[in-house]
Amino acid sequence: MEKILTIAIPAYNVERYLKQCLDSFLVTSVLKDIEILIINDGSVDSTEQIGLEYHEKFSDSIRIITKKNGGHGSAINTGIEYAQGKYFKIVDGDDWVNSEKWEEFIHFLKSQDCDLVASNFCKVDHTTQKPMKQQERTFYDVQYEKPYLFQDIYGKAFIKMHSMTIRTSIFKDNNIKISEHCFYVDAEYIFFPVPYIKTVIFYEPDIYMYRLGLPGQSIDIKKMQKNMNNHTHVLERMLECYRSTDLTQLPEGTVRYMQDSIGKIVSSQVKIYISFPIGNGMRKKLMEMDRNLKKNYPEVYNSVTNKSVWLLRRTGYLFFPVASVCCQLLYNK
Repeated sequence: MEKILTIAIPAYNVERYLKQCLDSFLVTSVLKDIEILIINDGSVDSTEQIGLEYHEKFSDSIRIITKKNGGHGSAINTGIEYAQGKYFKIVDGDDWVNSEKWEEFIHFLKSQDCDLVASNFCKVDHTTQKPMKQQERTFYDVQYEKPYLFQDIYGKAFIKMHSMTIRTSIFKDNNIKISEHCFYVDAEYIFFPVPYIKTVIFYEPDIYMYRLGLPGQSIDIKKMQKNMNNHTHVLERMLECYRSTDLTQLPEGTVRYMQDSIGKIVSSQVKIYISFPIGNGMRKKLMEMDRNLKKNYPEVYNSVTNKSVWLLRRTGYLFFPVASVCCQLLYNK
């Protein structure tokens, strides 16, 4: 039976969370419609054993693929390689889905033929297991369950990884590969398919339950400092993709969406630079990056709307020490 959806679960040492993740998919009425690929990325705990137990109980829907450790991007690539469903979704092994809305979501997918289905997600506090007070809505001015041409959503929505359910063939047919042994590859995953997405539809319920507050999550500023080179690598790969794409063949809205997507990563890169104490040479790195953008990617340069970046540029980066001190005070509270 053809599956409507493949869920790839990158799983590295997630023995404490994997059962919660897998149990969230066990909605009997639609279990036959999905395939779950647990990508055991070289775990040294009981992640593999847990996956095998679920495979034995639900062999028609759950498989485990064990591989050498290659990082999040490697697990995504493996999931894409083995995926057989019409649509593809990533759910990290320490996150889960909203079981109460899962049946409705699967039925919705079965009724669709858009390239991309974008659903809301819920941030959950790891300690309390309750939704966080501050939730994120990145769909500003769209009508739910209405198909759109992708170019028409520019300025109305920015689709993050946790929202994405995408046609599997977009990755397979275009040989899209995500960087391996690298952090921050979510940005590559949501960016590389953009030139090939023609249609999108929005789904209102929160489907993805995103756990926040785990020790060592890569969004922590100290972790971002440590892995700055990974972030730089991802930015360079996005620029390479932008440069190698024949933009003249794409609608204007899609091109501008790509420019703004890179602009968001540029802003994050600036955030990392100014988070370091003064005297680490980061001001020079920032100026070199910005000069390169302005010279070689002027549209991307102009797409950066972050106020801190605007102020740094307007002051010739003389404001950098002040920004750095403010950042130190903010993150060292």
